[in-house]
Amino acid sequence: MANNALNRHTKIQKQQFANERQEIARLRELGAYPASFSMPLGIQFELTAKCNLKCKHCYNQSHPQNDDAMMLFDWQRTVSDIIAAGGIFQCIVSGGEPLMLGDNLFDIMTPLHNDGTSFILITNGWLVHEDIVNRLKRYRYYWTQVSIDHLHESEHDVFRGCTGSWQRAVNAAELFSAAGLPLRIAHSVTPDNLQYLEQFIDFAYLLGASSIVCGDVMLSGRVAENRNLLMNDEQRSRMYEIIDSSHTKYAGRLTVIASMSEQLSIESKNGLPNTSVIIRPNGDVRLDCTMPFVIGNVLQKPFPEIWKEYGNTCWQDERVKSYIANHCGNTQQINHYTPDTLLYPQP
Repeated sequence: MANNALNRHTKIQKQQFANERQEIARLRELGAYPASFSMPLGIQFELTAKCNLKCKHCYNQSHPQNDDAMMLFDWQRTVSDIIAAGGIFQCIVSGGEPLMLGDNLFDIMTPLHNDGTSFILITNGWLVHEDIVNRLKRYRYYWTQVSIDHLHESEHDVFRGCTGSWQRAVNAAELFSAAGLPLRIAHSVTPDNLQYLEQFIDFAYLLGASSIVCGDVMLSGRVAENRNLLMNDEQRSRMYEIIDSSHTKYAGRLTVIASMSEQLSIESKNGLPNTSVIIRPNGDVRLDCTMPFVIGNVLQKPFPEIWKEYGNTCWQDERVKSYIANHCGNTQQINHYTPDTLLYPQP
């Protein structure tokens, strides 16, 4: 059967979720796992809607001319509020392209670092150079992530909408690796580049990556206009076969990971205490990058208040549960072309 590998991966991930839920239930009985969290364990900061590229698959539709409502002082105030309320373990720094913030990026990261937070940095690599890397390596990371989407330079540049983007991304990966930063390569798999996936994983290893995450694009944002980027189940199954064989090939040297589907991502969170949210460039606090729900806005109310009022219970909201029941797995869903639903009363 053509999609055996796809079915196997789905089954494995669902079993992992089931095991996690059983372990959480066991810890709860022992009083070792809370029913809710006073603050999230991690927050993703989408620091800007601006980007120096115009990628065909961007779910945020980032663009150089996009405007941001959140200014530096808004992010600094939000960081201060978070730290005062107990802080967070993990901060994902993304955009848009976060390095477009220049020095402001470090003004946001430093207080969190001083409070004990570790980071995941997601970048397209264009603005990475040796001086930037020397500043970035002062912080703690789960990983630094560079997106490279084709083995061939010209194809990547077309995909990313800018000539020279492949070389910039490769240079960034080499600089991160040489500096001792944990490098993850993010690779969007499409019907066009699937045939090169095995070779690309070899390439990621040569770049010095400690991990590579491979997965198909999300039907959101610009993918609505580029549906040729979406794989069918047979192609997706082939991707999983290559990931499995490469994981075995590079065991102990390179971690080869399949990105989680939207449906499984939602299933993994549904029914468990909420541990994370996203803060967007307009101040909205969103459940995650796939669910079109907002629980507050930090330009209107401090983040700890938003979290206390809605953060722990948002996944149990009837509107969220109805959306999950009716839309999970619907491949026609286009998240960011649909207005976000506000789960809180407007002021």
